[in-house]
Amino acid sequence: MAEQIKQQPAFIKISELRPGAFGLNLTVKVVSSKAITTRGRNGTQGRNMRLAECLVGDETGIVVFTARNDQVDAMKDGSTVILRNAKIDMYKGSMRLAVDKWGRVEVTEPAAFSVKEDNNLSLIEFELVTVEDKLVRTNKKKAGGADAQQLHGFLNSLSTRKELVEAHAREIGSIKCVLVRFSYYVVRWEIGKSNKRIGTLTRLGSSAGATSYCIWIRHVKMATSTVFRRTTAASISPVFLRLSSFKQSPSLLSHIYHRHRSISTIATSHQASSPPFSQTQHHRCSSSSVEDGGFDLNDSQKVVLKGMRYKEFENWVTSQGYRPAQSLMLWKLLYGNNSKSIWAHSCEELEGLNKDLTMMLSKRAKLKALEVKDIITASDGTRKILFTLDDGLVIETVIIPNGDRGRNTVCVSSQVGCAMNCQFCFTGRHVFLSCLYILMGLKRNLTAAEIVEQAVFARCLFTSEVGSIRNVVFMGMGEPLQNIDNVIKAADIMVDEQGLHFSPNKVTISTSGLVPQIKQFLRESKCALAVSLNATTDEVRNWIMPINRKYNLKLLLDTLREELRYKHKYKVLFEYVLLSGVNDSIDDAKRIIDLVKGIPCKINLITFNPHSGSHFKPATNEKMVEFRNTLAEGGCVVFMRPSRGDDQMAACGQLGNPGELQPPLFKVPPRFQTLFEPLV
Repeated sequence: MAEQIKQQPAFIKISELRPGAFGLNLTVKVVSSKAITTRGRNGTQGRNMRLAECLVGDETGIVVFTARNDQVDAMKDGSTVILRNAKIDMYKGSMRLAVDKWGRVEVTEPAAFSVKEDNNLSLIEFELVTVEDKLVRTNKKKAGGADAQQLHGFLNSLSTRKELVEAHAREIGSIKCVLVRFSYYVVRWEIGKSNKRIGTLTRLGSSAGATSYCIWIRHVKMATSTVFRRTTAASISPVFLRLSSFKQSPSLLSHIYHRHRSISTIATSHQASSPPFSQTQHHRCSSSSVEDGGFDLNDSQKVVLKGMRYKEFENWVTSQGYRPAQSLMLWKLLYGNNSKSIWAHSCEELEGLNKDLTMMLSKRAKLKALEVKDIITASDGTRKILFTLDDGLVIETVIIPNGDRGRNTVCVSSQVGCAMNCQFCFTGRHVFLSCLYILMGLKRNLTAAEIVEQAVFARCLFTSEVGSIRNVVFMGMGEPLQNIDNVIKAADIMVDEQGLHFSPNKVTISTSGLVPQIKQFLRESKCALAVSLNATTDEVRNWIMPINRKYNLKLLLDTLREELRYKHKYKVLFEYVLLSGVNDSIDDAKRIIDLVKGIPCKINLITFNPHSGSHFKPATNEKMVEFRNTLAEGGCVVFMRPSRGDDQMAACGQLGNPGELQPPLFKVPPRFQTLFEPLV
């Protein structure tokens, strides 16, 4: 066999090393390996394989190679190799790398790997060790001492799950070893002299009265002869959690006691004279983990699944010990995109899902972020849904049916209230009282889960009545780009092809004109953008839209003109609410034509929807038609949007419940004072 040409190592992000990943090119360092020969069904000799303990990037993993014979021979102790077309698989809770017959193993230049202290592959197991204070104080214990040797022998004696469960609370000298998972692996153990360090056990806290210590120690498969050597493939990084008492389980305890997962190292220190985990307590914890998947968490501690993009969602499910395929199945149950979808809001609705996974979800996750308070139907069929949030606040969502054209739309809210105080908008008139402070307009941002849930509920409740809902507009309560991170995340979830599967150009995010956030949105999202223009001069826009005082018309339009140069076939939607005598003149229409030159756009003319507290009046229908025709003659693409749901306060600019206190109206510009004499 000709000597292979050595190549420089190619590294890969460790975050990509997850079960189900394939087609990977990895550089690994072989720590130890052994060759085995598989047997066929008839007892015939099969192909050669090699099991190796390797450093993969900065982590450890058992790598199973099923390659051609000449390549198997390349996997020798201490060598550095590149694996071509590798696949990561799960086998009984452990992670393995497989290079199949179509893959390739190449010898490369030696690579130096440094092991991170917070690594966490599924292969790594954990055990809980409680150490008496006297053991930490003494400096006489040496590596290989009696206690450590007894512990080593005890661990090696465990060969079945039954033995493990029965022996979980055995005392070994001054070391109490509590084992919570079945394992064939041996602890790497080292006792320090001067730094009060016992193997991977670090003294927790320095305050007086701390007499017991516990830590989660990761242990990996290794040869018996190297039990007491210094750890080279894995080390510990404790996360400290200080508690005043142990009357109830720590919030992280349910993460620890779970038979399906392997978690980041956790250490706990208690101000108590007795060990923090008694044998009775552990029996309760152990049986809970084996029988029902762990402790219940209260709602504030549970993970809200609908606030995750699919990548985060999959990572969370696999971190609990389940396969990626199960995460995809769960994702589809939550977000299906057809009329037969479940759109599950509780674990009881998760049909066809693994029972263990369903039980784990009921204890550790929330599927619902909103509660339906009321549904109001307008005379034209528009529905307004009132949702109650976890903190008791209320938001509103509108479903706008348009069965004839197949353009059923859900209008979602992004905030509770709104801080923009646009003079013609009902939502911005909110005032919330909080102690001695009056917060005009805005109470808080909605989370990504609370935004997504509005679209999920819309499909769940009304698909059978109005047909498929294919459009989402972020034009409900709030300024979406003031909550840009959660809005972009929610939009990403909505357009995911395996979930709700809205088309990106059918998801429209509206803004009053926050220039920095517009730049961020256009660079990070593929969804459509709508900008509320509503005036053609700074004088008028400063009055009816206070945001213009910070980001004026020129800055806003120049920003759009510049950013859209890099967006192929992308058009921004300008929204223009016609207010009688304020912005509905022919001169205004002509100014719009000049303002939008060089900006790929469409213009949407909107009827003003009257409400209490506003002194504006809607433009007449004749005026709107004349305004539209002027824009069209100037080369603009223009539409007229009819008002929907206005008789039930469900139309554009009518959402919310302002209460008695309202922010003040701004001073009317001199040339409009004759129209609004009561305000002067």
